[in-house]
Amino acid sequence: MIHGNVIVAAQMYQKEREVVIVLYCEMPDGKKGFKYVASEFEAGAAFWQALGFVLKPIYQLYANTKMIYAFSKLFLELPGGSARQAVTPYLHSFSHIEHQSNEDYLEELDLVYKEITNQTLVKNKLYSLNMQAFKEMASVHRKQHNQHNQLKDRIQQLESPEVYENIEMPREGIVLDLETTGFAVKFARIIEISALRFRDGLVVDSYNTLINPGIRIPKAVAALTGITQDKVKDAKQGYDAIKELLSFMKNSSVMVGHNIGFDYAILQEHCKKFRLPMWQGRILCTHKLAKASLLNVKSYSLEDLCVYFDIHNVQPHRAWSDTAANFALMQSLYKESLLL
Repeated sequence: MIHGNVIVAAQMYQKEREVVIVLYCEMPDGKKGFKYVASEFEAGAAFWQALGFVLKPIYQLYANTKMIYAFSKLFLELPGGSARQAVTPYLHSFSHIEHQSNEDYLEELDLVYKEITNQTLVKNKLYSLNMQAFKEMASVHRKQHNQHNQLKDRIQQLESPEVYENIEMPREGIVLDLETTGFAVKFARIIEISALRFRDGLVVDSYNTLINPGIRIPKAVAALTGITQDKVKDAKQGYDAIKELLSFMKNSSVMVGHNIGFDYAILQEHCKKFRLPMWQGRILCTHKLAKASLLNVKSYSLEDLCVYFDIHNVQPHRAWSDTAANFALMQSLYKESLLL
């Protein structure tokens, strides 16, 4: 009888239009290594396909041992069609399945992804990287990392947006709001984008779209926003929507939003993921602007500020409605200070 655990850690990445799954596998007999798959499928099918590639050769050999999966529990809720159906018996062959955070493995999974990201991978094919090759790769990476620490700090400084600090309202700009699947910038997927272009105090153009995030929308997010899985099933893919948004924003120098730092960070993360050039300009946060105005309000949430200024937000927590309300809020805040 084989003693010990089967450990499978995983992380999912998006490379332009491809979904890449990187896995770390450790067997009871001490074998360990990394595997990765570049898939042409949507996220759910890609994940189940990759997990199937890993478990199919081992599930009988290590039947009745414990499997520890070190990846998000949400991955197991992803729809995967026939790929998911094929993997389910493999999972049931283990005596017990236990969840563990992938935090201990994330740095190494990210490193493998970074090293393979410039390779041309045959889609839907499993690649392997043994531990010796990984250690050699990691050693080279550490040397390069130490050499480029100062350069990375410089790049991070350049990536931080400049804040709009003029005392008068911007003459032109974009009001942006993104609805997402969560608040963790690295993992959140966008499900709705709304952007209003304004000039001389008037809205002159708009861009609105729902996005299929490729993962299941959490129930709490669907309840808050009203954006359900059914509403986004035929919506645009993230890559296409972000490209369109960047094109819409390219001639605007100011990005406005309520807690705009979050929307900026989400957009920046998606631009990195899709290898698209990030928008350049200054940001203006209406939350910070309201706090600086010392208003007599219960809180500086968009909801309470709309009540204070008698602004009607048609459908709160929908991007298209929040951007319209936020544009009106920006105008009201500058009127309050007589600097419109």
